[in-house]
Amino acid sequence: MKTLRFKKISVGRLLYHASTWLILGLFFISFVQHPEPARTETEFIQKIENHWSDLKNNSFLNGSIVISKNNSVIYSDGDRNERYMIGSLSKSFVGYYFFKNKQYLDSKMCLYIQSFCEKPFSEITIQDLLKHRNGFKSFFELKHTFYRKFELPDLDGLQMTTKDFEPEIYQKLNYSNLGYDLLSRVIELIEKKSFSQVIDDISVDAKLVST
Repeated sequence: MKTLRFKKISVGRLLYHASTWLILGLFFISFVQHPEPARTETEFIQKIENHWSDLKNNSFLNGSIVISKNNSVIYSDGDRNERYMIGSLSKSFVGYYFFKNKQYLDSKMCLYIQSFCEKPFSEITIQDLLKHRNGFKSFFELKHTFYRKFELPDLDGLQMTTKDFEPEIYQKLNYSNLGYDLLSRVIELIEKKSFSQVIDDISVDAKLVST
């Protein structure tokens, strides 16, 4: 008889996933808390505007919105020409960059981010971050990946202690958003240009003219 084996998950990791589902739940609640349908177009626009404002004011999203009817815009908010990082889409560009520049894969992160020069982080390489094998604890991830306003150069001053590192998961797969944020910053430092500009360069080469 085959025995089922369950992967051991840390409390921090459980809370990380729980927080994600909590945010999704709040989205759902915000949509259904006013079930009364709009009777007129004006009421509809007002409900959309109220809902959109609530989500922005509570930092649940960062974006622009345009709603049109019969080729006429009936509601809009934000810069229509603004380009945003969407979920994990930018990870593809990070992976592509280092695929084309393999000479950096074994480089220590200490060469680019000062906080990696102290043990136990000093042996972590670019390739470790690419493979999600960096050893970061879940609470450390959570603390540094849910900023309302976040700029990649902020990572130059990233503070790390031994409490933020978990030896048992180092070199083991442990999905990391922060790792790819750090890699994006490394690309900026290597290329001496913003990550957005690097994405533009890659997009031009790939003829992705609207990316």
